[in-house]
Amino acid sequence: MEKLIVRTKKDYGKRACLIFLGAFLIVSPSDLFAQQENTNNSETENAAVYYSKAFDLLEYPQSDAVKAQLKEAVTHGWQKEYEELENILTENGPCFEELEKGLKTEKCDFNLGGESKYIIDKIIPDARKTRNLSQLLLLKGRHCEQQNNIDGAIDAYLSSLTFARHISQDNALISRMIAIAIEKEACAPLKQFLESGKAKSQARLRISGYLKKFEREQFSAKELVESEKDFFISTVKMLADGVRQRAEKGAKFNIGKKLAMESLDEELTANAQESATRYYGNFATAMETNAEKDWEYAVNEIEALKKSLKDPVSNVKEAGMLLYDSLTRDAAGSRSIIARKVIKSMLVMAIPDFKRAAENYYSTLKDLREVASLATVD
Repeated sequence: MEKLIVRTKKDYGKRACLIFLGAFLIVSPSDLFAQQENTNNSETENAAVYYSKAFDLLEYPQSDAVKAQLKEAVTHGWQKEYEELENILTENGPCFEELEKGLKTEKCDFNLGGESKYIIDKIIPDARKTRNLSQLLLLKGRHCEQQNNIDGAIDAYLSSLTFARHISQDNALISRMIAIAIEKEACAPLKQFLESGKAKSQARLRISGYLKKFEREQFSAKELVESEKDFFISTVKMLADGVRQRAEKGAKFNIGKKLAMESLDEELTANAQESATRYYGNFATAMETNAEKDWEYAVNEIEALKKSLKDPVSNVKEAGMLLYDSLTRDAAGSRSIIARKVIKSMLVMAIPDFKRAAENYYSTLKDLREVASLATVD
């Protein structure tokens, strides 16, 4: 997954711990996460239910040599000597059965209808298993093509795109970047298949029609930024709730501290919204236009903020330790200064390499359009 921005659930946890390093010095993690609510309202017709079962049944090769052979088959086509890969496809029969059930549904929600209080607590698809399963699906398509099972090959290639669309439905940046990686990987076999002359008019019409609909339903580049903006604001809320909970447990918690907490909460929220609107907004514009001047402006703005802070990690540490203490102060101005410092420090640590994400997004979009053009029947 070279050159891709991909974060696993564990990576999100590491990022949150880094962002809230100072805050966790005054807020017990067990207390903080005890507040979270995740109600399981799973529904039968949810692709994620079947995909989760497929993940559990997945038999991906452990040998580096076989993995390399698998990648070669997906990228360049099936060869006669790939007997070991045939065994892998056979072993994954039960896995493919669950996968196919998921592909037939429209909704995909790995949170199973649950409402997580904070985005970081939301269940997202396993990145490694998702990529492995998508590769096996493309491998199946390559094998069908080699067996001259044209319909089976098309089914597999287009199903990989459906799988990608489902994975992107939870709106997280990680999931959408994984979806883009799956889409890009599916373009090579589709392009080669169309250029081979094996695809007759009816097959080409089917591929062309699918890709036109797929592009209409694809998320926009701007949405990649918006999902991260939501994550940032949600983690600020988590911080404020954690500080409030710790304060409420204090022996000397009184109406004065309650009002101070409300004031601090308002300051954090207002600063988070204002900063997110400005800085994430710059990147949203750059993502949408993909114009160099807009990228330059967005990057320069965040770099200037970084320079003004000098050491964001130390600032978070220091400001986080002051948050709780600020509740004892009567001066609202002190809380305002602390809140601004915390938000700015969090912000420069939270914003990822959106330009790299844009490069992958538009590169994949170009590949998909090229395949669609090849599939067009004259």
